[in-house]
Amino acid sequence: MKLSYKNLILFLFIWLCIGFTLGTLTLLWPLRWWVDLVRDQHFSNFQEKTGVILLILLLITISFLLSRLIFRWQQKQARQTYTLLSNFIPFLLAIAALALFMQPDLINKDTVQNRISEQFTIGPYPNEEKIKALKTEGYTAIISLLHPAVVPFEATLMSQEEELAQKHEIKLIEASMLPWLSDNQKSLELIENLAKNKDERYYVHCYLGKDRVNLVKNLLIRLAGEEAIRVEKLSANRTFEEKKRLERGEVYRLASGVYFTPYPTKEEFLAFFLASELKTVINIMDSTNIDHQKRIKEEHEIFKNSDINFENHLLNLAHTNLKEEMNNILTVIEKSPKPMVIHHWNTICPEAKFFIQQFEKKTHSKALNLNQANVRTN
Repeated sequence: MKLSYKNLILFLFIWLCIGFTLGTLTLLWPLRWWVDLVRDQHFSNFQEKTGVILLILLLITISFLLSRLIFRWQQKQARQTYTLLSNFIPFLLAIAALALFMQPDLINKDTVQNRISEQFTIGPYPNEEKIKALKTEGYTAIISLLHPAVVPFEATLMSQEEELAQKHEIKLIEASMLPWLSDNQKSLELIENLAKNKDERYYVHCYLGKDRVNLVKNLLIRLAGEEAIRVEKLSANRTFEEKKRLERGEVYRLASGVYFTPYPTKEEFLAFFLASELKTVINIMDSTNIDHQKRIKEEHEIFKNSDINFENHLLNLAHTNLKEEMNNILTVIEKSPKPMVIHHWNTICPEAKFFIQQFEKKTHSKALNLNQANVRTN
């Protein structure tokens, strides 16, 4: 079939719509999962970027093949209704994806800001209410890491933020970064120079408040040194009361000073465990499981030079002495200093659910699911 200019434009339109829709899904799930995984496993930046590039190439390939399939089907249809429908549906999906990206509050609803020092706080894209709050709290400037090349939504959000910053009379500084595709050195140098002005307070953000701000966070911690550790520790005292969820699942308050969480990511170990006033961490993953052994060993290394008492007490639902294992853990919890965290790999696995249920029976209480802000029932 000869491809005319008209058909070529039509095919490119379908491919653009399909690609943007699948790109949205890729960014919010597979790409996010990959970045979390490589940071948990301490992979290099090269490995992280390689994985991201492979995901992008896979996205391009799948979107191309799917678009070609739709285009070929369309060309075989005799009825114009089918032709219009095959154009309209990809367009509608792309519009829905764009509308989702234009609602950063919705996408970032579980993302919290992180105070690095007296001078710097990092977080997600701020809406008008947040900008007003920053002004009231004494912040003198916002540093945006959004990049106009991330079209079409970041360019639009940058324009909106500029208008809001002018409206509420707070300085807006652009230090645009491209995630994974650049070393972003110029932007990091700009922020390093801004850090020299101790009279300013900055709120630094990208879109999700996770990827680009992590580069800034590493720089700021290095620059701030002991001050960053001190401020992080102060803010972390309230972490397990205020934190709704960690990357791998929800946070439950089982009793005063006793919390059940999923296994933390590398960043969460630093920000919410090591920097907090935790006294005890109990891992109930199965030490006879090869995959779990790796995590238990990793966690032991993380806590061995800290003031946090770390213990592993396995809980295996297949064991005949399950009741004895559970009672042993409950005894340890009762005797160990608090605040404390008990965790498994996530909070939805059978072992986690069983533990929470048994703890409730033992203490005659109900675990408070901080993510849902209500009493958890079984």
